[in-house]
Amino acid sequence: SSAEAVNLVYAASLEALLAQLARAARFELRAAAATALGRIREQAARPALIAALGDSWGEVRRASLEALQALGQPPSEEERRASTAIGQEQWTAVVAVGGPAVPLCLHALGDPADDARTLHWRSRAAWALGEIGDPAARPALLDLLAREPHGAVRQAAARALGRMADDEVGEALLATFGKASGDEQLRLALVEAVGLCEGTAARTLLARATSDPSAEVRDAAARAMSQSANPLVDGLIDALNNTDPGVRQKAADE
Repeated sequence: SSAEAVNLVYAASLEALLAQLARAARFELRAAAATALGRIREQAARPALIAALGDSWGEVRRASLEALQALGQPPSEEERRASTAIGQEQWTAVVAVGGPAVPLCLHALGDPADDARTLHWRSRAAWALGEIGDPAARPALLDLLAREPHGAVRQAAARALGRMADDEVGEALLATFGKASGDEQLRLALVEAVGLCEGTAARTLLARATSDPSAEVRDAAARAMSQSANPLVDGLIDALNNTDPGVRQKAADE
């Protein structure tokens, strides 16, 4: 029927606007999508508009706030505080907000632009998510660890995941370490992250890292094994027997 056709067109338009708000590379397009969502007053758009309060561009944050007000569903006080703190790059204040800041940080984390400013913003959002420790952020961080092409963001994701230590995270860190032979800084981040984990994967990664070509990575592995809440005794023995005198010394000192 014609009514069904109209509904289908509307649903497609809504989906397109939500996708544009979340993933358009140009901030002008994201702001335009937020404005359009406010004009059609679609209540289902609220979660996406709340998340866009964490956008790296003030124009998008303002358009999203105005759209939420047009919907009659303004953000909570915590969401406002998180948006203000993100806009001012006060990431410690973002962490203090806690759970309500997670959707905003996830939006910032997914910004598709690749300029230096945005990459720094995304790295800080990853840090905040790790500090907040909400499991809802784990899938996005795991995806970044597996697919992110920009080193600084990927390293930040690894460290954030270390703050959410569990078996799934440990396995993901180990798998990434095995593919990071050409990226010393990523291997270092993985070692620092897995130092907060327990289990077989963590032990395996740290044991491998004691034989890493990089002295910095080897030293980090020795420190991680000694500083764990449940020290990995077998790993420390491996470190004490390592061919690198620096690793042996650090393990002995610890």
